[in-house]
Amino acid sequence: MYFADFSALPHAPGSGAVWAADGSGKLSLVAAGLTMPIDIGFDGAGILYVLEFSDGRRPAQPYAAGLGRLLRIERDGTRTIVLDRLNYPTAMVFSGAGDLYIAVNGAWSAAGQGAILKITCRNLGTPEACPN
Repeated sequence: MYFADFSALPHAPGSGAVWAADGSGKLSLVAAGLTMPIDIGFDGAGILYVLEFSDGRRPAQPYAAGLGRLLRIERDGTRTIVLDRLNYPTAMVFSGAGDLYIAVNGAWSAAGQGAILKITCRNLGTPEACPN
């Protein structure tokens, strides 16, 4: 099981992480130095994607709009920003076709402001993860 550790208040930049728990409950660190990671997922090739609620650019205002981002973390630890300037991202899920759906405006937004973004598999940057 993999999970995101959002971080404790005051959400200092880089204080979040992704952990894995094995069948016995032993934890191992998968990725450190993240800022407010709120969800994770793996594409069809097993590459880790991390949705950060905030990127840490404005530590005094960690809940400001437009600070969310999506990271791809390769097996060697290389990080790529896939999307940034997301408003209050709260969840993501990969479809069977390899497309990624991200919920935005899921916090501190007026009623009816929520939306789902679709990023096609081919636009995620790992074409080997896309079914034919």
